[in-house]
Amino acid sequence: MDAVGIVELVTIILILFLLGFNWNSRRRINDDWEYLQDQLGALEEAMAIVGAIMQKLPEMTPQFQINQNPLIQFLEFFKEMRGENQNQESLYADSQLRDDNGRFNGEEISKERTNIPKE
Repeated sequence: MDAVGIVELVTIILILFLLGFNWNSRRRINDDWEYLQDQLGALEEAMAIVGAIMQKLPEMTPQFQINQNPLIQFLEFFKEMRGENQNQESLYADSQLRDDNGRFNGEEISKERTNIPKE
């Protein structure tokens, strides 16, 4: 064999190697593409199920209305326990320290402080 024959043989082997590598790469890409298509199909089915549930969700939730504040019952219970269910003024025992506008009366406070017994 002369040098031209060896170069041709190496070229043919190199072309066959490149064709085999190209075929293997395409097979992997096709396998990955099929896997991707399967995953996208599963995702599409899952999204369809979620969409159906979201459309039925208003029907599945309980419908109720509260016409009053739910804490009122607790407050009434505590008032009954303290015995304050008739007299609301007992809640504001310090009302004598305030004037008609709701401001503190400084004169009354100073009188109380001067009447503090000394020890």
